[in-house]
Amino acid sequence: MLSNISNSGGNQMLAVCMTLIDNDKDQTSFEDFYYRNRQIAYAFAYKILNNSALAEEACANAFFSIAKCFKKIHNYSLHDMDAYLIRTIRNACYAIYNKENQNPTSSIFDLKVEDEPSEDFYDDIDLDLLIDAVRKLDDKLKSVIAYKVYYDLTADEIAQIMGISKRTVFNYLNKAKRQILDLIGGDRFE
Repeated sequence: MLSNISNSGGNQMLAVCMTLIDNDKDQTSFEDFYYRNRQIAYAFAYKILNNSALAEEACANAFFSIAKCFKKIHNYSLHDMDAYLIRTIRNACYAIYNKENQNPTSSIFDLKVEDEPSEDFYDDIDLDLLIDAVRKLDDKLKSVIAYKVYYDLTADEIAQIMGISKRTVFNYLNKAKRQILDLIGGDRFE
């Protein structure tokens, strides 16, 4: 049965999100945004996950992500904010769904069988080395990678969130790719 976000869980989620926002005006704006959209977000998440606990987790993850970048997005129009919320909820649901089902192929990538590298390709990849390489990137490059890969945002959306140009987004993505390849010995894969 579709239920509401629990009051205690919702209040705790809101309290955590509010700690990420610096000023009172933005906190009030976020609180209004949260109360205006929490039931819509929950219903959307529940429709995808068909599980109230997982839907609440997806909402918490989505509102937390939005709170982290709220200073940059709070001036969006109501329509754009709603669209941003739905994309964020959808991506949070897919991440939870994939985690719950131990599905190694994220829905963000939607790989086809013929697109997958041969099995021996994976023998040469050390995932710990890849993770370490991403961790060594500076924060702006990590952010661009996270927005692109994890949240499946377009370059325009990333530019808007980060307050940079679309061209800079592409430059950051290319720079991150080069640095990662350098750190993991990427010449083996080219």
